[in-house]
Amino acid sequence: MVGADVLAPPFSTTSRQDAPSDLAAAVSPPVITLAVVLLGASYVGWHLTRGWIPFDDGTLAHTAERVLRGELPHRDFDDVYTGGLAFLDAGAFRLFGTNLLALRLPLFGVFLLWIAAVQYVASRFVRPLAAAGITAAAIAWSLPNYPAAMPSWYNLFLATFGTAALLRHLEDGHLFRLSQAGYGRCSAIHTTVPACPSR
Repeated sequence: MVGADVLAPPFSTTSRQDAPSDLAAAVSPPVITLAVVLLGASYVGWHLTRGWIPFDDGTLAHTAERVLRGELPHRDFDDVYTGGLAFLDAGAFRLFGTNLLALRLPLFGVFLLWIAAVQYVASRFVRPLAAAGITAAAIAWSLPNYPAAMPSWYNLFLATFGTAALLRHLEDGHLFRLSQAGYGRCSAIHTTVPACPSR
């Protein structure tokens, strides 16, 4: 009969390769996530008032103004999207005033939540410090390149939230996480899908 020591793997489960580094052990994942969110907030906040695109910002502002006047997308005017973003932008105008920056403020808030979601998703596959590097790259390749409050950004952010909820479901098995994932995807559809002509 073969001894148990012969069947043992040729490596230790606590090998030097798997042992966390001193820095990773000293910093907890929530602290890393908070640091990445603050870094992203400062970097993207600096770019938020740049890159005004007349045909994109203008289209979003026009639909928001019409909703503020009581009109409905696809009933009273043609909207290039499904209409959810027009209501969100109208709410931003009501809260922050009728100016183009008001459209970007809700996007910035959702973006900060997205940073935490990207960090969470990445940390399911790599260690927290490596996940922070991946998240920093995602930040650099997102809003700073095109800070207009376009629906495609909301689509990306909501899809990431759905992915995070799905991964969480795989960890804890709660069916509520699946409904969160579905809600994120449906919200993206109601906000961003180009609409069919209404006339």
